[in-house]
Amino acid sequence: MKPGTLIAVIVFVLVALAHVLRLALGVQVKIGAIDIPAWASAVAIVVALALVGLLLSESRTNVTARA
Repeated sequence: MKPGTLIAVIVFVLVALAHVLRLALGVQVKIGAIDIPAWASAVAIVVALALVGLLLSESRTNVTARA
C-alpha cells in the first residue's frame, strides 16, 4: 500500500470514529446559528467507511495487477 493511500485510510477511519463518538455521546454540533442533526453523522460514517473500502480495494487491485 502506498504511503498516501495509507494516510488517507487512517484519516477516513478517524473521521468515522469521531462521528461514531458524536452519536454515542450525544454531542450537539452547531455551526453559527445552524444545528447539525445527528443523522448527518450517520451519513458521514457511511461515506467515510465507503471511501476506506474503495481505497483498500483499489490498493489490493493494484498489487495483484502488477504481479
